Amino acid sequence: MKQRYDRFIFFSAGPVGDHALLLDHANRFSESSGIPSTLIYKHYSKFLADITIPYPQITNINWQSLSGKLSLIWLIASSLWRRNCFVLVLPLKHPAYIKLLAYYIRFCTRSRMIGFNLVGSVSFKEKGSAYFLGEKNIIPAHVDTELFYEQANRMLAWLGYKPVDRVPNLKYIEDKNILPKYGLAERRYLCMHLAASHVDRSLPADRWNAIIGEVRAKMPDVKIVFTGAKADETFINACLEGLPRENLLILCGVTMQEMLNIYAKAKLTVCVHTGNAIIVNMLHVPTVMVAIKGVYMFNYKFNSRATILTATEGCTCDPYERNCSMVAYKGNEYMACLFNIPNRDIITAILTRYDYV
Repeated sequence: MKQRYDRFIFFSAGPVGDHALLLDHANRFSESSGIPSTLIYKHYSKFLADITIPYPQITNINWQSLSGKLSLIWLIASSLWRRNCFVLVLPLKHPAYIKLLAYYIRFCTRSRMIGFNLVGSVSFKEKGSAYFLGEKNIIPAHVDTELFYEQANRMLAWLGYKPVDRVPNLKYIEDKNILPKYGLAERRYLCMHLAASHVDRSLPADRWNAIIGEVRAKMPDVKIVFTGAKADETFINACLEGLPRENLLILCGVTMQEMLNIYAKAKLTVCVHTGNAIIVNMLHVPTVMVAIKGVYMFNYKFNSRATILTATEGCTCDPYERNCSMVAYKGNEYMACLFNIPNRDIITAILTRYDYV
């Protein structure tokens, strides 16, 4: 039976991909129910918060700021008489403070905390990740058989709301001044995001160097844009070492809305398995994913315009437990499911999708 809540509340640990996933959940819940949502940030940044600008029904709380702490205290205190619904989306181990909050919500208030509970799977052997919420407040996490938005829809149905019949998408603020600012023209550039959150989830710089060199030789008049955080510039420069820099543009550290405009208006993007890949695919941009096998829950196939490359031979990819088959190379280790993708396959996919074959 459908229960009326005053607000849905989600917890963001901070990584870009997880945050984009939570944003889809929050938007999906509000779209189905008409109830506003709040995102609570553990590690706040304006860059992340700006992704919610086009979503007036979603508010942000930065618990590291004084105003955020006051807002959070009020939210928790008002749960004594309001019917808020706190939602734990990611089926992972939860810290002690979340458990303490759950016990307070569960036993002392009119509100509720719900979540996905691990029941044991190929990717996650652990069971009972959300046991502390109580049996009536948990549903099984099907991380090996459902995409993240399919799980969100199942939770909506479980709560008595109608599932939202669409794949994930991402709104952004259209700004026609951004591309000219960087000398770009819509659908006339290739965008590449090569730096992953861990070194083992991208290719070594010298392999990217060879790939970029050949792609550039085949289409010398096409501008290639490289995105990332400021800290990624060192890796990107290593990927470009020795290459002529004409038509190669590094745009690291731009704002969220600038980045979304750049991704959305590219003719093609190339991404590794990282948070920005979730964003790119939620924008439904033509994309070549140089991906790890990963957990099915985070698969990118919801983007019908994505070409997903991965190598499966001899790989037992379990990135969260670090049991993946690894390949040692020049002092680092790389996931075999990504490292064993031939350069030729990546180059061919890029040229084919960019219509340069």
